[in-house]
Amino acid sequence: MTLLPFVLINLALFALLHFALVPVAERRLHMDRSVGAISHAAFLAFVGFARMVFFITTLTTVAIIVVMLFAQMTGRGATDVATVTHAIGTVQRWRALLLGFGPVWGAIVAVLLVAALAIYARRSGRRRMEKVFERLYTERFEMLAKDYELGKLKELPPTAGMREVHAELAGTQNVFQQLIYSEQASDPDGILAQQKLAGSIHLLQQRYVLLDLQRRLDMELDPDDAAFPEPRTLSEKVQTFFMSRGLVASLNRGTRVLFLLSLLLLVPSLTGIYSVKTAPALGVAVAELSDLRVQLTRQEIEKQKEQLGRPTHELTAEEEQTLDEIASEFENSLAASPVHTNAASIYTLRSTVVRDQVLRNARRVL
Repeated sequence: MTLLPFVLINLALFALLHFALVPVAERRLHMDRSVGAISHAAFLAFVGFARMVFFITTLTTVAIIVVMLFAQMTGRGATDVATVTHAIGTVQRWRALLLGFGPVWGAIVAVLLVAALAIYARRSGRRRMEKVFERLYTERFEMLAKDYELGKLKELPPTAGMREVHAELAGTQNVFQQLIYSEQASDPDGILAQQKLAGSIHLLQQRYVLLDLQRRLDMELDPDDAAFPEPRTLSEKVQTFFMSRGLVASLNRGTRVLFLLSLLLLVPSLTGIYSVKTAPALGVAVAELSDLRVQLTRQEIEKQKEQLGRPTHELTAEEEQTLDEIASEFENSLAASPVHTNAASIYTLRSTVVRDQVLRNARRVL
């Protein structure tokens, strides 16, 4: 079977992903608690998708091989024309079904489908982990802000960015003080300038505090934050087996169903790709069945011819005696005919011919 190498290749790739790459990706994601876990989550979703693709490809190829074997065995050993004719129709229907989208469109649909779903799976894995870090950032920043307001934060040396902001803040405050004690302080333009400087000072102060709080943030993930939910129901366990925990966790329930339905389009696409191998093989099977039908038709015609020219049973002694009596009466009636001649040779010849004719006709009737 020419499709067997495809089965072995897809099965080997599925085993490689299932037993090697997916566990390694899960382990790296669990060990890396920094922001780098985002890229690990994206990679885990991608390899989970790839594993599902090779699993579906393996199952589809095996199913096509089984269908091919069934179609090629259909009608073999048949002894009547009706059975062979039905087998030809069955094989032709399977052949039309296995054509799928055709080899060209099948390859195009398969490539576009796999590429689009792979990109979506990778982005979904990245987006899930980004949301985890956003939630972690918000929670821990709020805690630091409360400690800052309560004065519980320990004084730390300013960073380079904080020193730049502090220098800009000091310069802005100096300009603001000069403007307050200037003659233009009460002018409309002076008042407007003071408002702008006050706003700038407030923003710089907030920026300074923000830089101070951000450097104190501990963005290390807890194991529970990055952990995948354990599958509980049978449906969740099946989905986890097909798509891996990383991909299942990255998709919600509705998106998961649409994702699987889209991936099932691989089946007709693969049948179209494999039609390069399956269509000729099934065409040969149809031709062989057609030849078998011709042979059986000829045999049935020969049997009917033999049955028409052969007596149904052997004549019994009583039937032979009856035929002799009929022949004798026919000979006597012929002898009494006005046109009868006295030539012994002619009479004997005619009686013999007539007797043979009567016996032949009587055998056919009986």
